[in-house]
Amino acid sequence: MDDDFMGWSLNFLECFCSVNSDVDQAPIAGRGMTVNWCKPDHEWFKVNTDVVVDSLKCCVGVGIIIINRLGVFRHSFVLNLRVNFSPQIAEVVALFYWIRLAVEENFVPVVVKSYAKAVVDMIKLGVVPTVDIDTITGDILHLICGKPISISFVPRLANSVAHGLAKLALSVANERVWINSYPP
Repeated sequence: MDDDFMGWSLNFLECFCSVNSDVDQAPIAGRGMTVNWCKPDHEWFKVNTDVVVDSLKCCVGVGIIIINRLGVFRHSFVLNLRVNFSPQIAEVVALFYWIRLAVEENFVPVVVKSYAKAVVDMIKLGVVPTVDIDTITGDILHLICGKPISISFVPRLANSVAHGLAKLALSVANERVWINSYPP
């Protein structure tokens, strides 16, 4: 097995398993700052989502991790979309996918965290600058209207597990779900 892959796998699993640890801060390399990880508010779920676009293979990897109100890891999802989306369209599609699932499976109230600041801002403001994503953004706004669903930006370091899952999604067919577990 390739040493680079083994190194990545070990780092990914260490990061993935650390969501249940008591460590609340992770340093940002070279900046002297910290990113605080916090449990969701009482009775809320916390979801981190991210995408990785592989334009050469015409696919998008979506990674999602769900933490319950106690700060305990609950579920993880990876989804491989065989499409050639721009990163912005991919992020909007990933948010729609998750929010629809949250509503259907009653994972509410929920706070959804994404590294895609421009997409988060568009949804929060209800302003869509391009026609490429206006319909699906409208669908997101319709889904969250009147429901206890919050969407907010999170720095890349605080979203590293979802990012690792999105990378993993590029190597699987379709969708994989781990309930109260994580990828083997």
